[in-house]
Amino acid sequence: MALAIVSFIFSGGTWEHKLRMREMDATKDWADELTRQSRGKHHMGDFLPPEELAKFMETYQVLCSYQVMLSSSPPIENGCIKV
Repeated sequence: MALAIVSFIFSGGTWEHKLRMREMDATKDWADELTRQSRGKHHMGDFLPPEELAKFMETYQVLCSYQVMLSSSPPIENGCIKV
């Protein structure tokens, strides 16, 4: 009997776990679709004043330079953008 209960719980969990898993899957699918639809349409710079974007990019470049200095790898391999 105990083995059957343990087997049931580990085979997907209780009905609450299964319901939550379906909800999370639906949320992921919705987010993936929104991301797919928005490709190429917006950039964070579209929503920031130019001076704030410049300040952010300056900070980003400093952090990328520091990361490159620590790893001694080319910036492109670390996801840094040369501006």
